Amino acid sequence: MRKTVKLISLGLAMILLFTPLISCGEIEYALVSSGNTSADGFTYDLYEDGSAVITGGTVLDGILDIPASVDGHKVKAVGDEAFRSNVEFHYLKIAPSIKKIGKFAFAECQRLTFADVGQPTDIGFCAFYDCKNLTYLRGLDKVKTIEEMAFCGCLCLSSLTLPDTLTSIGERAFAHCVSLPSVRLPRSIKTIGAGVFFSCDSLAYADVSSLKIIPESTFTLCGALSRVYLSSKLSAIGIQAFRSCTSLQEIYLPKSLAEVGEDAFGDCPSLSVVNYSGNEKGFSSVSFAEGNEVVAGARPYCGIKLPSAPAAGKTPAYDAWKPSGDAEPGYSSGDLNYSLYPDGTAEITSYSGSASSVVIPDRIDGHTVVSIGANAFSEKESLKSVSIGKNVKRICAGAFSGCPQLSEISGGSEVSEIGINAFYGTAWSDAASKNEFCIFGDGVLVSYNGTAAYTSLPSGIKHVGAGAFMMNNSIVFADLGSSVVTIGDQAFAFCESLRGLFCPGLESIGDLAFIACTQLTYVDFSEKLVSIGSSAFADCYRLNYVCLGAGIESVGAEAFANCQNIRFVSLPSGISELRSDVFSGCMPFCILYPGTAEEFRSICRENSDFYLDDLILITEVK
Repeated sequence: MRKTVKLISLGLAMILLFTPLISCGEIEYALVSSGNTSADGFTYDLYEDGSAVITGGTVLDGILDIPASVDGHKVKAVGDEAFRSNVEFHYLKIAPSIKKIGKFAFAECQRLTFADVGQPTDIGFCAFYDCKNLTYLRGLDKVKTIEEMAFCGCLCLSSLTLPDTLTSIGERAFAHCVSLPSVRLPRSIKTIGAGVFFSCDSLAYADVSSLKIIPESTFTLCGALSRVYLSSKLSAIGIQAFRSCTSLQEIYLPKSLAEVGEDAFGDCPSLSVVNYSGNEKGFSSVSFAEGNEVVAGARPYCGIKLPSAPAAGKTPAYDAWKPSGDAEPGYSSGDLNYSLYPDGTAEITSYSGSASSVVIPDRIDGHTVVSIGANAFSEKESLKSVSIGKNVKRICAGAFSGCPQLSEISGGSEVSEIGINAFYGTAWSDAASKNEFCIFGDGVLVSYNGTAAYTSLPSGIKHVGAGAFMMNNSIVFADLGSSVVTIGDQAFAFCESLRGLFCPGLESIGDLAFIACTQLTYVDFSEKLVSIGSSAFADCYRLNYVCLGAGIESVGAEAFANCQNIRFVSLPSGISELRSDVFSGCMPFCILYPGTAEEFRSICRENSDFYLDDLILITEVK
């Protein structure tokens, strides 16, 4: 009998050895070999079912194109850390048949700008972590799971469309995506982790009406958040969920709400209107933890119906540039869709036609057209020519991106601001890249295509456009001349050789304009400079001296964050406000300020002790 048991046990062992493992409903096949190299230069692991997992590969001309098969083996995934910290490519394309992107697969790929991820169902832990230059992302049509910190630290990610297949998002998946303007969670969402949108500075609109629980720190430090749509079945709001949402003025709470976690609405100084769908008795029964006095102590407007979020595809496009207040969406004229600003001017938001030639009119339905919105004409493959009206002042990020046949762009003589990658992937852009200076509109430098260490801009250029010098590692010094008045968003981002620039007429600096210019040691701007954008000089590790002229009025959030070698900052007496996060991550340094410590304290926003006690020495000058 004992012998029989041994034989049965051996048989079971043999069956297990040669049977694929089944885990969570999916078969996991055994690894056969690793470190294989395909004919086209990809390394891969081979599995028992004949499938392959990509573990590395060759980049050609800045493009990483991951195929559906290698050496006749179907590729099922991009492996863990396969291309981590690879700085050779700016464009990523993954075959649609590949279903999984592994842990840290593309983490810290600092040059990656455009990612077409195919149609994966699972994006792994930290898959695109710290891809600071990732601006455009597509291919999420069938994704089911986005794991923890998958896109954390993607500073330039400017749009996000989540599909109805998505069921879960991990902790801090989109934390520190500081360029993300809006988000809509699909109805399919079952769970999201803590801090999913933590410190998304530009996030102005959020539809989370699919959630019955808002987790901890979901929108902490989302300073631009002004409109939130919540579920009528919401039961709980987690700890610090909306902490430091300084632009949030009004909140709608459902009668189903039972508890609000500690500090959920802490440091929300603008929040003054609380709408509640139940009655006063119901509101008084809600359990508010400490730190929610701004809501708990309010007299709510009871019996107010929760507003419905706009339908998918009609989410308002929020943008930093607004002629006069927020635009109201939802208008159309022919194939052109547009939004109206309170002053009656219009922004073209999208185009539903397929013509080869399009005219952007001076006026639409009687309204002056002043702007072409983000991604308004993107991916229109049949578009060959565009005529831009005389009243258009701005072309937003990605407006004509992905229009390969677009070769003729006329008009637009008054355009003074062009967003990043506005013409990316067009024939016009390809042709313009042959010129050292690509100029458009009213003196806007769209791109600089030279390789000189010293660059002097031609006369007539008034605006350095978004991303114009981005990732140019040749330039050491730039003479912008006296005619340049604005430097756009990310204009010199990641110019790792840049040491200095001359710009005597400069009036404004955009967001992330000089982020990670690691050789830049000092900035001494003119008296005409009025504003510095958010994270403008963040991660400029060698920056040690900052002199702001008498004209400065505003310095954006984290403008000099993580500039750990700053030793001396000179401020003018005219500066009226200084945020407490402007120098976050910096070591102790000295501020030269022409006034008293009390006067300096009065201009420090939020936590003045951060400056006076923790970081700096105030030196008075009479």
